[in-house]
Amino acid sequence: MNHLLGLSTGFHDSSSCILDFQGNILFAASEERFSRIKGDSSFPVKSLNSASIFAKQNDMNISSLVVHENIFDQPSTSLFNGLIRPKAFLKSLYKTKSKYDDIINTSRRFDVDINNIFFSNHHLAHAYASIGTCTRKDGLILVLDAIGQRSSGLIGKVENNTIVEYSEIRIKNSLGLIYSAVTVFCGFKVLTGEYKLMGLAPYGVPRYIDQIKHVFGDPAKRLPNIADIDIFDDRLSSRKLSLVLGFQPRDFETPLEQRYADLAASIQLYLEQAVVELVNVAILNYGIDKNMSLFLGGGVALNCKLNLTLSEQFSDFFEYIWTFPASGDTGSSVGACIHYLAEKHVASDSLGLRSHDNYSIALSLGPSYNHLDTKHYLHSRSLVCHDLSDAIFNRLVKRLAKGDVGSVYDERSEFGPRALGNRSIIASPACNDALLFINRMIKNREDFRPLAPVVLEEEYKKYFNLPKNSEDMARYMLTLARSNESIVHDSSNFDTDVAEPQSSNHSLIPAVVHLDGTSRIQLLPQQQRNMMRLIVEYFFEETGIPILINTSFNVRGEPIVETFDDAIECFKSTSLAFMIINNNVIFRDEQDELALLSGPRLFSLD
Repeated sequence: MNHLLGLSTGFHDSSSCILDFQGNILFAASEERFSRIKGDSSFPVKSLNSASIFAKQNDMNISSLVVHENIFDQPSTSLFNGLIRPKAFLKSLYKTKSKYDDIINTSRRFDVDINNIFFSNHHLAHAYASIGTCTRKDGLILVLDAIGQRSSGLIGKVENNTIVEYSEIRIKNSLGLIYSAVTVFCGFKVLTGEYKLMGLAPYGVPRYIDQIKHVFGDPAKRLPNIADIDIFDDRLSSRKLSLVLGFQPRDFETPLEQRYADLAASIQLYLEQAVVELVNVAILNYGIDKNMSLFLGGGVALNCKLNLTLSEQFSDFFEYIWTFPASGDTGSSVGACIHYLAEKHVASDSLGLRSHDNYSIALSLGPSYNHLDTKHYLHSRSLVCHDLSDAIFNRLVKRLAKGDVGSVYDERSEFGPRALGNRSIIASPACNDALLFINRMIKNREDFRPLAPVVLEEEYKKYFNLPKNSEDMARYMLTLARSNESIVHDSSNFDTDVAEPQSSNHSLIPAVVHLDGTSRIQLLPQQQRNMMRLIVEYFFEETGIPILINTSFNVRGEPIVETFDDAIECFKSTSLAFMIINNNVIFRDEQDELALLSGPRLFSLD
């Protein structure tokens, strides 16, 4: 049977994927999982190697090659568009030639005729990643990121899973670039620090919202404008922003002062106001009817607080809101393939990743390691292991209830930036010190970073309030839910100068509710019979709490673990008490000290 091979490469988070011509995504993996370089933008050679193995294992013929954007249609390939400098222009020509050579070599490797290479469009690939993985057929599509080809997004109308009309959002109006500029101003790295800015925002108050509007424009009056951002500077500097704020950008890894938390809160509010305004205008311009859907795409769609705001603001208008769980450039390989199918009218009714019972989508799309004997592998590493059983599960959840932190490695890895149970670190949400312990002793990351709850779906309403139109997004940590209790963390022990927040009510789950009373929730449907669901059920039976902490299985600066070796090395170098690895479990306190010795693991700080 013929299949599509999709590629996303060149800017950040390269990936590859395999789809059939019915729109089913069969394999998808980002390059960083194999190269161990976070956000790896290089041509996805290692991911393609894995895709090739998967195709051969499953007797798949690759007949078409799809690239996530037109590599010949870039701002950097024109010397006269006002956005490029001569030196950068020459460099871009070389990069385009190199990328073209890589694509041609890939087509030869998979025996794809050169006439069967399809170049998508950057933002249409983002758009179709969302549209093609949603069961709803009609509504409004909104794509927002920093920059892609000659625009920063698009907005338009969807009918029967196809974009029938749209307009591009120009680079000069890029909300993604504005958010990234403030990310760097607050001392974080562009492309990897935006989610940190979102996590920092609840520690501040939006006292600088007027200053931000003065620099970038009031979204209620006109489209935001990046004229005061130097896009050729790696720090995306803005002299005007520093001037109106009255202080300078924070240096990377320096103490975090309250004013930067307030700035984070201000830019988060600005983003939300701007996007709500965009949607309101688009509803009128495109004649969007009530009870249609809102499809979101691009890196900005990974902003969970924004997604909550949209769900609440349009709870009486949009019946359903959705974004692809890998909505950034990682997922563009998938979106490009769905765009190809839409253009060819091959799969207009595609359900993409949706399972046959239509309750969820399946994101376990990484390489299969079923051919490896897990127990034999663990013994070869001199590790004592146990088969999972009812008695072992009860032992695990008792240890979790007492405060132990463990990890889960279960079969194929998830596609996208979120760990959803196949590559996860887990702990009890009832432990008051879990947040600091995991951030400091396990992940080695900033104290302010929140932890997410994974919840049995049938029990979540006892703890959280979630708009009905975003329940599907909540199955993939794509939005926030509000706690039913008013709870705020005491940050007096945090290693920052951020002001101590107000006191709060006691809660059964203090480790997973953020300062603003929200949680980046993950719902586990009853039909989802995987390892994570099983563990939470055992924990619920033991403690009466149907929730666990779920954070990604990695340390700061490291991509989420992919292979057995990645998982074992991460386990050995941290304070994890146990690790479930497929149908086996190892306990740290049962291992010989020599078996736990770990070599140096060096990752660039994100």
